[in-house]
This record gives sequence, structure tokens and C-alpha cells, in this order.
Amino acid sequence: MKCGKLKSYQNPFSWIFPIFCDSFEQPDFKAIIDSMAEILKKVSMENIGVDDSQRRSTFEKQLKASLEEVQRYLIEDTEPKEKYYLLAFSGFLGYGYMLRQLGDYDSLFDMKTSKKDIINWTIVTSNFFGFVVNYLNESTNESSNKIQKLDAISSPEIISLGHLDTDTMAMTLTGIIIDYAFNFVNVIKNLYLRQGYSMLNHKGIVSSFTSDSTEITIYKMISVTPLECYITISNQGIFRIDVRITGTRNQESFKEAINHYYLEKYIEYDILEKDLMVSVSERALLVRGIPTTYGEHMSFNYIELLSGIHPSVDHQIHMRIRRALSDLDEASQVEDVLTRSFFSSNLSEDSLSMRIRTILRRREEYIGKSRIVLIIFSSTNIISNLEESLARMKNKFNEQITGIQIHIEQVYLSESDVRQILVKKDYSKLEFSINELKKMYLNQMANVPAQVQDIIQENPHREELFLEEEVN
Repeated sequence: MKCGKLKSYQNPFSWIFPIFCDSFEQPDFKAIIDSMAEILKKVSMENIGVDDSQRRSTFEKQLKASLEEVQRYLIEDTEPKEKYYLLAFSGFLGYGYMLRQLGDYDSLFDMKTSKKDIINWTIVTSNFFGFVVNYLNESTNESSNKIQKLDAISSPEIISLGHLDTDTMAMTLTGIIIDYAFNFVNVIKNLYLRQGYSMLNHKGIVSSFTSDSTEITIYKMISVTPLECYITISNQGIFRIDVRITGTRNQESFKEAINHYYLEKYIEYDILEKDLMVSVSERALLVRGIPTTYGEHMSFNYIELLSGIHPSVDHQIHMRIRRALSDLDEASQVEDVLTRSFFSSNLSEDSLSMRIRTILRRREEYIGKSRIVLIIFSSTNIISNLEESLARMKNKFNEQITGIQIHIEQVYLSESDVRQILVKKDYSKLEFSINELKKMYLNQMANVPAQVQDIIQENPHREELFLEEEVN
């Protein structure tokens, strides 16, 4: 193939062929060349354009014409096998050069290539590089070298699985198995024999696996977590790993609290390195992308961003707000109403119940009080079923503690409020909220006759009924 003005020693075609001239008889190399030929046969020459308005476009036009001739020979398959392999190898290098030139701003090539064709070409190219590494006897036994991460977001469309419920999805990671000795059937069998794997797909149906299967999904539960993994592998070596949340009654809360950095590291260590790498050949490589994550939880508020930097930062933030609330509670106490405030970044019912239960254990604090007002400060505003959760907790604690009426309120802190507290140490928002709620319940008590208040203290659950009668 012609190479324009390149000198002979700069021409890759002039030195690559002699290196591998003895390899054309090897079955592994023949398999790679066959895969090159199959891809070249499917290349649409109509989708390759050359800007012939430039005087320097002679080489590009000659290269396209040569590729068209190579493709015709490969499709007709009438040449001797030796020439067939040489043509396929030449076409592979030439087409690779075209793809490389597309990355230049002044490229004279214009091509339309489907995502699937690019993936297939990447696999074949990587298999060829793997053969080169093997030919040069370079060791790739270290796991750190055998699992490579591309700076590209994993695309779930690489292996389309139809509609999946993204509300329960935590992460998707995709990649390619680079293995010139890739055996789809053996990889699936080896992976299935690893501990903890089952032949189940995303719908919970047993995966049907035959020699004609183009892709298969295998299931594994992540121990001591409500997370399950679905590993889908195609017969081309493309893989997709979906992590889904199950077995927890509050999926939304769990999803918001997931540390994706650790989850990604776990998938790489336990799934890719410990399981998938031992299911392929010794010289195989894995190339994977950056995980795709799901849900609104990726939009962090100010406190979440600070707290996520380090556990000590999270502890310091909560301690600062806790001290301020404790001081404000003590300064605002009156004879009949006890206010107890706390800050929480976790508004799940279980978490709040535990915090409130801890406060109510200190019985000596509310001796002589007729009401306890529990104030929850939070930087999270939109929580599903929060009002129902607060009502359930209020009823539960009122049943456990007689003679005292318990109220639970939530106060939302905006980003501006949080910055005032943490940056300027201005606690006026906290103080105002506590005083306003205390005043509201004092005024409410003032509107209830004294004899009714005595009955309420004996049976606090009847307060709402008496208040309705007063209004009527």
C-alpha cells in the first residue's frame, strides 16, 4: 500500500510485515486476521469521504481506493490464503490509519461509523496488541496492569437490556475483555463456578445459555448488603455490570447514602479482579470505563459536599451545630414547655426514632413539664412520607410516656442558612425557629381552659379533640 511522502523506515507497512511474517501460520494469529477481515468486509465505503478539494488529498484518495480493492478481494475470497491474510492485515492497518486521522483538526477524511463498529474495531485492535505483547514476551501478570480504566463514562447502551427500573439501580459499569484466546462459553462456565454466582437475569428468570447465545447474564449478591450484581457478557467480550438495591424497606434513603467511590473499588476488586480475571485466559486484559450512577442523590447540597470530604469533617460539622442547639435550648426553657433540638442529615424513620428515644430517656429533664417539643433541623427538604413518619413517631412516643404531650417538628435549613451557621457562626436562624415554635405551643396552651389541661395531662391523646371543641 502506498504511503505518500513517508520514507521507508517511517512506513509502518514496511517493518510490521517482516516481524510477523512467520506468525501467519499460527492459529491464534490467523484467528485475529480472520476477525480483521470480517470487520473490513462490513465497512461501508460510501460512509468514507475524502476532501478532494485540497492538493494534498492524493494520499487519502489512494488509501480509500486501496481499501475498496482490499474489501473486494476479501468479500470474493478467491485469493490464496496467504494473500488473503496479507490483504486483511494491510486493510486493518490502513483503516486504522484512517480512524487515527479523524482525530486531527485538519483531517481530510470524513467518516460515519456506528458505535457497534467502533466497539468491534477496538476489540480486534486490542487483541492484536495482546498478540504483540505476547510476541515480545512482555509480562502482564500484575492485576494492576491487567485491569485498565478509561477516562470515559460507561454507556449502558453498549449492551442494551431493555427497560430497567432506575429507581432501584445504584451503578452500571461497562468494559471489554481483551483476549485473543477469548472463549465465550468457557468464560461463562468459569464465572458460574465461582462462589456465589447464579444463572439469573435482571427479571429473576433463569438465564438460558446455549452455544448459540450472544450474551448471558449472571447474578451475584454482595454479602451483608442489600446490593445485588448482574454481570452481562456478550460473545464479543463486552461486559456490563449493574448494581441494584433490594431487600431494604427504604431504598431511597439507602441509595442517597451510598459511597460510590468504595462501591466502584469493590466492584473492581471483588468482581473484576477476583472473579472475572480468573475466568479468562492468563494473558487477557480488562478495559473498563467510569461507572454510571443513578438518581437525584448525585445533586449534593452544601453540607453533604463538606461532610463527604472526610469523616472528621462530618463529625466537626455535627458537633458545632449540636453545641449551638444545646445552648439555645437551655436559654429558651420555660416552666411548662421543654424544647429539645437536634440536627440530622438522615431523615429515615429508624434514625429519627433512635435519636428521639435517646432524648426521652433523660426523664429528669422533663419533670414538671406538660409538653416536650422535639425540633429536627435538617438541610434536606424533600423527603417522601416525612409527615407520616413524624405522625407515627409522635403517636408511638405519646403512648410510651404518659402525662406529657410530645410534639415533633422539622425545620429546613437552606444553603444560605447553613453557610451562616458554619462560616459566620451566626445562629440566628436556629434561635428564631426554636423561639417561634415554643411561642406557638405556649399560645396554644393559653387557649385551653385549665380544667381541660388537667384532663390532657392525664390523657394526652385527647388534646386534639379538646382543641377542636374549643374552636367549635
